[in-house]
Amino acid sequence: MKRAYYIVLFFLFSVSAFGEVNINEIMYNPAGSDNYKEYIEVLTDYDLTGFFISDGDSNDSLVLLNKSDSGLALIVEDNYIYNLSNCSVYSAGATIGNGLSQDDTIYIFYPNGSLIQKVKINSSLGENNGKSMSYYNSSWIELEQSPCKENMLAEETEIQNQTISKDLLLEVYLDEFADINAKYTQLFKITNLGHVSGTTDNITVFVFYNVTKDNKVLKKDIFNVIVNSHTTSGSGEIVFNKTGNYVICGKIINSSAKDINNKNDFACKEVIIIDTSNISCNISLTIDLDNLIFNDSEKIGFYNKLNNESFLFRISYWIEDLFGNIIKKPYSTENTNKKSYTPCIDESDQVLIIKSNLTYIACNDTSLDDNYAEKLIIIKGRKELNSSIEIEDIYLGTDNTAKFGEFIRIRVKAYKGNTSGSSVKAWLEANNEKISYITQSNVYANFQSMDFTIPVRLKSNCNRKYKNGYYTLIVAGLDTSDSKNIYLNGITNSLCPKSSAASTESSEEKSIEPYELTGLKEEYYCDEKIEAVLKINNDDKSSHEYTAWSYIYRGPKCYSGERTENSETYKINPLDSKTIQLINVPVDITEGDYKIKIKIKKDEQKTEHEITRDIKFIQRKNEIVISFKKPEIKRFYTLSKKLSENINLYATIDNFQNNLTLVLDSVYGTDFINPEDSKTKINVDISPGRNIFLLNLIKDNEIIDTKELIIMTNETEIKAYENSVEFYNENPDIENKKPETQTTEGSLITGNAVKQEYISSSEKAKRIIPLLIIVLTVCIGIILVKKDRK
Repeated sequence: MKRAYYIVLFFLFSVSAFGEVNINEIMYNPAGSDNYKEYIEVLTDYDLTGFFISDGDSNDSLVLLNKSDSGLALIVEDNYIYNLSNCSVYSAGATIGNGLSQDDTIYIFYPNGSLIQKVKINSSLGENNGKSMSYYNSSWIELEQSPCKENMLAEETEIQNQTISKDLLLEVYLDEFADINAKYTQLFKITNLGHVSGTTDNITVFVFYNVTKDNKVLKKDIFNVIVNSHTTSGSGEIVFNKTGNYVICGKIINSSAKDINNKNDFACKEVIIIDTSNISCNISLTIDLDNLIFNDSEKIGFYNKLNNESFLFRISYWIEDLFGNIIKKPYSTENTNKKSYTPCIDESDQVLIIKSNLTYIACNDTSLDDNYAEKLIIIKGRKELNSSIEIEDIYLGTDNTAKFGEFIRIRVKAYKGNTSGSSVKAWLEANNEKISYITQSNVYANFQSMDFTIPVRLKSNCNRKYKNGYYTLIVAGLDTSDSKNIYLNGITNSLCPKSSAASTESSEEKSIEPYELTGLKEEYYCDEKIEAVLKINNDDKSSHEYTAWSYIYRGPKCYSGERTENSETYKINPLDSKTIQLINVPVDITEGDYKIKIKIKKDEQKTEHEITRDIKFIQRKNEIVISFKKPEIKRFYTLSKKLSENINLYATIDNFQNNLTLVLDSVYGTDFINPEDSKTKINVDISPGRNIFLLNLIKDNEIIDTKELIIMTNETEIKAYENSVEFYNENPDIENKKPETQTTEGSLITGNAVKQEYISSSEKAKRIIPLLIIVLTVCIGIILVKKDRK
């Protein structure tokens, strides 16, 4: 049995679990690119299909990819390469939530929305180092990632830690002289003196420490680290805000291995805090590179070099192209360790500039001209120009067949080369006739590879028009395509009327189709009329009246005049048929995908028979169509419900383009944000009362859209209004307490934005009544005075 060596005092955080679903391992923010590497491991015997996973910002429904009875389940991103047979695997979509990051909270919900469990990510465990945050011996610790395996140290290492003694040495790592107002996060060094090179010990060590000045305790705390040979990372932190002499002391109070020498478990050191801001210096900054020419996708390493590192400093560095466009956003660093950047360019070659700026130095720098540096580099592109599409897998049943009416899921690998197209469509067909609905996905960025799953819905085939057999699955787009044959056998009876499902195949084959539609094409010009031929077969022994009409539509809008504009009624004799022509002339049609619907009403029946077909309109070659959609702020909102010192605001931009700027005005100042994609997160301060935030969208130095967000808070709760009119109509209070009562200075209104109060007509009438009474009283008085004079 594993030995539990964590004491309750040092639990990192608590976990609430309900039922037999327990989060066991979280792989978040891995080293390098996050794409397709994040996962969440769960202990459960449940089928999690339809359950929800959330990071607090976005909810994802789980889809089963691989089934196992091992009691382990892995929740992954769409393109995660799992190849694991010893656990169930579920897809959460392109990302888990909005992408897992430090300090996110992971939630798992039943399909009905009931919470099962939540776990908060601890950024000190597995942050960007290739390891995962794992639940082990009743605590969350950092371990080597082990998807679909039990979380544990190697059994031999566990036994070795229990039987072989270790000698742990504690030392104060901070230098004898330190700087005022600097944050130090490496106060101690813990060394495993008995470590053997090439082995892994992974000893968990708890250290209590305090910081004193003039025999007064300024800080005391506990930290825990995992030690192999030695470590200084995460060994306490302190900011000295006054000069003078300080004493730092620490003591090892617990460890997962037996410590045979307690004499070196205690350490103290006197540290002198000085203010170097008045000391004269001349600090210069340069950028050091091994090469100036690199291949695309090759990691570029560079150093920010200072001629003197004796003083605290801060360097900001970023990468631009020759036109000043930001390629790698600015980062701030307080060390001169090696930095890296991996380019991904669209051009055959590209020139980039690495730029660095010394933004802070803890001395009196006598010359600021050499505090900036830049280095020009050349990137040689090697992109494949031709696109490719490959059907990697088709998810069918155990008999490797599918039924009409079912969904089939297709695993597709696509690479977009130098093409303007972005859509990838999938469908099944036989003899150029589609027997499924068309499903579309998109690959937007050129020279990008994507693995994704496309669901395709087969037509119901209730009339048994199509026979069992092989049909062609086609995936096309990006100027290329791929195809495979699959076998279809049977129909999904639940999708067909009982009469159809119950009748035999032979009787269906003998029956006459009541309505036959021909003459439609898949593509039309925008100015071309549509002619459809409808044959109505009356196989009854009595006459019937049929009314038929057709119209073109997309969404709720009709694009061929009135919906019943070409409606006509026909009487068809017993066992006879009638062929009619339905003509529709497009109105205000632009290029794109539309539908045409044919409706037939028999006698006085309330339910009309419908036939729907997909059609596409295109411009003639000599037509020039110029369309431009201006970017706009689609939503400006917050998901926060509880008051804290700061919260996150979110802005989504429709028709996103590059070189946009968001400007956020509030009482706390003005923030400028350069959004990298259509959704932007902004962290803001907030106060009790009424908070007004004004968000402007700017392109080419011109405001092109504005949105206002009003957030009402009391001492604990938040109520947000994306729509200002809704706010002024509602006249909100929270828990029957108006915000005006929250401060002694009246209503706390934040933000530079000013909004005129909206007053409804009824409210205006109420407010004018007192004035009308006064005016009426004065008029009556005047009339009485005039009568007296007469």
